[in-house]
Amino acid sequence: MPGKSPTQRIDDLTARVRDLEAALDTYQKVTDLALKTIEGQVSDRAKVEDELRNKVVELAVKNAALEERARGQKESWEERARTLEKNADRGWQLWLAALRFGFGLISLLVTAALQLKK
Repeated sequence: MPGKSPTQRIDDLTARVRDLEAALDTYQKVTDLALKTIEGQVSDRAKVEDELRNKVVELAVKNAALEERARGQKESWEERARTLEKNADRGWQLWLAALRFGFGLISLLVTAALQLKK
């Protein structure tokens, strides 16, 4: 088999170019589809990321409000505790005064009874 004639070589090369063009066309379609898929995924992830950022901001605002509310409640409870302590001290002082008065009265009655006995 002698070498191919120039016409056959041209035909072979033309066929090869057609095959390569078809392969390139297929590859381009596949890569375009893959690119669109990846772009869609990136877009979806960007949306999710934005939603998560918004949620973080929303939760940070709620957390700040809850901390402020807790601080207010703590101050309120501390004030109530101080008021209860004052009332408890006053109540205790009233009991002590009543006991002193009672012991003073008993002492006075005992003294009067001893004076009458003499």
